[in-house]
Amino acid sequence: MTLKDERVFDLNRRRWVDARSFLLSLALLLALASPAAAKVQLTYYHRSNITEAEWAKAVIERFNAAHPHIEVISLPSGTGGGPEYAEKLAVLRASGTAPDIFFGSTDKLGYILKGWALDLTPFIERDRAELQMESFFPGVWDSFTREGRIYGVPLTVTPQLLFYNKDMFQSAGLPFLPLSWDDPEWTWDQLVEYSKKLTRFDASGAAERLALAQATESHLPDVVWMFGGDWFDEDAYRTGRARRATFTRPENVEAYTALVEYYAQYAAAGPPKGISAGSGFANGLIAMDWIGAWKTNSYIEASRSGGMGFDWGIGPVPLVKNRANTRWTDPLYISSTTEYPEEAWTFVKFAANAQSQALWSQMTAKIPARSVSVDAFVQSLSSVSGMSEEEVLISVSEALAHSRTSLEESIADVQLEIVGLRGEYIEPMLAGNRPVLSTLQALEEVINAKLAELSRANR
Repeated sequence: MTLKDERVFDLNRRRWVDARSFLLSLALLLALASPAAAKVQLTYYHRSNITEAEWAKAVIERFNAAHPHIEVISLPSGTGGGPEYAEKLAVLRASGTAPDIFFGSTDKLGYILKGWALDLTPFIERDRAELQMESFFPGVWDSFTREGRIYGVPLTVTPQLLFYNKDMFQSAGLPFLPLSWDDPEWTWDQLVEYSKKLTRFDASGAAERLALAQATESHLPDVVWMFGGDWFDEDAYRTGRARRATFTRPENVEAYTALVEYYAQYAAAGPPKGISAGSGFANGLIAMDWIGAWKTNSYIEASRSGGMGFDWGIGPVPLVKNRANTRWTDPLYISSTTEYPEEAWTFVKFAANAQSQALWSQMTAKIPARSVSVDAFVQSLSSVSGMSEEEVLISVSEALAHSRTSLEESIADVQLEIVGLRGEYIEPMLAGNRPVLSTLQALEEVINAKLAELSRANR
């Protein structure tokens, strides 16, 4: 190499080094100056139930550690759900601080119809294999699918169950409830016959033992469904918007008449009998508790802390024309206003994957939406009750097979209205303080007036 060649080579080398240094410096400056290079911050709004908040904390910590370019921040609602949860979410949206991701609670269909929830269909179609949609319980995606578009990813499911005290059944000389929800023998009439043997009053007329806590919650339509009735017509379920209520259907009148008669004699709900519907089963004073599977958490904790010193199990609700029961499916939504939909989707996939749902089942004692993640729930319940793991799994699976999508996931707005009115209409009626037919007529008029108001507002 000549001296001239060496000089040219040295000059080119210095130019390359200078160019490389410039590019590295530029990249560093751009990284420092560009917001896109900083961590993307996302907020996750959720209920403040202790175990659910602990799960959110654990999942967020795991996610943030695995995704250093994203930071998810927990935003607890300060509520356990209900109208307050939806109201706080509305305030956040109105103030321009809507969360990026939120847990679906209360007015779940309303969030979709109002445009609060992002259409997830493109993400789901792209990542269908990763989502493993076949690993979910049947039907759980239906609640968040409107006109072929999917707006939420299911996290947890809650059917209605019939808990019963096996020791109390044995002492009354009664066989245990069937495990199968297809058993034709366990009917409403048989419930009444069992209740005659399970209920006991002392000489003064005070209740010493009752057959049933309540026939699920008063703001749910389960009992009228079982008698072949409904609070709304088929068009309301098809469109997601109710035009009129149908509380005065003959089937509804029949259902509530039968329930009022039953409550008068055998249940803690209805006329007061001195035993709490909320705690009587756990205290060994009530033979059966017909309630949502959310109550399982309370019974597991009570058993582990030394209470509920009796064997208990889960059976199907009694058969009338069917065994329809409310199924809540709570999803994760992405806010339609998020600036970071791709990152939010990354978190939703992580929080709803099989491992995170197994953790949900383990920490909350609630049923995950994925059937493959249900083991922790099954093991927890079996360990403290009088049921084998196989029996628990069969009972839960069959309850879900006979379930119907909850009212709040089927028809917008109406569930909140009924929750607000049940104390004035439904509960006094069930206590025998208001006649069945006239109460249903009055409730129907009030709901129809509200539906007309909502219709005008939605035009």
